[in-house]
Amino acid sequence: MAAAMPEFKKVYLNDAMIGEASSWTEVHELLKSKRVVFAGKPGTAEGPTCFYVNGRLRRNRSDCIQKGR
Repeated sequence: MAAAMPEFKKVYLNDAMIGEASSWTEVHELLKSKRVVFAGKPGTAEGPTCFYVNGRLRRNRSDCIQKGR
């Protein structure tokens, strides 16, 4: 019996698709790779085809410095 391929779901951050993942662990890695930082605890939900993450984002100070803001 062949191993089943993981089912990838779309990942939405505040209603904007940011990528795909097959588990919440991969969602967390995706958020980390995109340097997403929340101000407080985000709300999360999982549907049959998507992961949803909603919350207020904190601006990354180093990004502001690099962009000259």
